[in-house]
Formats: sequence, C-alpha cells, structure tokens
Amino acid sequence: MSTRGPYERRRLRRVAAKLDVAYEDQTRQVFLGAADVSEEGVLIEDSNPPSEGSHAQLVIALPDSRLLRLRGVVARVQEEPSAFAFRFDPEDMDESDREALRRFIESAPSSS
Repeated sequence: MSTRGPYERRRLRRVAAKLDVAYEDQTRQVFLGAADVSEEGVLIEDSNPPSEGSHAQLVIALPDSRLLRLRGVVARVQEEPSAFAFRFDPEDMDESDREALRRFIESAPSSS
C-alpha cells in the first residue's frame, strides 16, 4: 500500500496563480478565482463548488490578456478552503491554448 499523498502523484509543475476564471456548466455561470494551475488543471476557489464529476467549460484570463477556453470535469471538491479541482480535457484543448498555458507556468515564480 502506498503512503504517497495526492500531491506526490502529480507529474507536471503546479504554480500558485491568482487568475480570473469564468465557469459554466448546465446549471450555472459564475466568475471565480483560481488558486493554482498546471498544464492538466486548475484549483478554483468557490464557496459553493459544483459536484465532483460535473462537466463544464472555463475561460481563464492570463495576465497577458489572453483568454483560454477549456473544457473538462470537476475532479475533486475540497471543504477547507472551499474550492474544486478542475481537470482539463486534453483532447479538447487547442494547441495554442496549451502552449500559452505552458509559457505562463514556466514563467511563474517557483512556489517552493
């Protein structure tokens, strides 16, 4: 049995990032803030998070004013602090959005 936590399973760099995010699913459209981001997903702060497994689309505003339009699924919901992890659908991600996200992450200061 492994004693590794969920953060040890990550393969890609995750950086702290205060980004504006528009979230839309079948029941709501809200404007929220991201706490951190990787090439695979984003942690979004939300006092009323959606259900795990919810499919949705996001628009993430990068600091250079580029808007990333991404689809994916709510992978995990956490209580403290209230937030949810959103996993991007790699099949649906535009290559230019993927590259813009990669450049943003690589240019971000290390959180360690």
